[in-house]
Amino acid sequence: TELGNPLPFQLLIREGWQVRVFADDLQEARDLVFSPNQTLLVSILAAGHIIALPDKNQDGVADDRRIVLSNLNNPHGLAFHQGQLFVAEETQVTRYNWDKETLMATLDTVILTDLPRGGRHDTRSLTFDTQGNLYLSLGSTCDTCFEQHPWLAAVIQTDREGRTPTVFSSGLRNAVFLTNKPGTDEIWVTEMGRDFLGPETPPDEINLLESGGDYG
Repeated sequence: TELGNPLPFQLLIREGWQVRVFADDLQEARDLVFSPNQTLLVSILAAGHIIALPDKNQDGVADDRRIVLSNLNNPHGLAFHQGQLFVAEETQVTRYNWDKETLMATLDTVILTDLPRGGRHDTRSLTFDTQGNLYLSLGSTCDTCFEQHPWLAAVIQTDREGRTPTVFSSGLRNAVFLTNKPGTDEIWVTEMGRDFLGPETPPDEINLLESGGDYG
């Protein structure tokens, strides 16, 4: 069943399920995360914004859209930890204090700076495990090359303060999204295969990461 505005594509929907448009005209919407009070936040890469889409009456359609943060450098990854909002831009990760009443974020501190620039892959994704470790993905600068910086084409691990970041897994051309399996410390990533060799070669992957793993 299709509800709300017509979708620009077809979906095969399992019996008993419904699909509707929650919000549209968002330009280049990327990462999604729910705040502790279940307000959806979305990173808008091209505009450099983080927006909030509250649904106060819980009818499955956003009531409003509010710019939470603006003038960011390719913002992508979003995560909440201990009530604070973490945002990954191309060259830094910043922690913000979150006000659930006003839906506003105020600067706490920049925990990681001087991340290597991405070249062709400038999106950074992040997640936390149950121990409070932060995982950050950085894509490669190209299709096939030997990177000069060990953090490129890799997922790094650090604590929530950004201290002593180290490479957790490597050989990940562009792990553009990552998450942890709820209630566990399993870190899952999507990885985009090399371009310009056809639609299915090499295939994209979903990987369950291991410490020290090389997926290249």
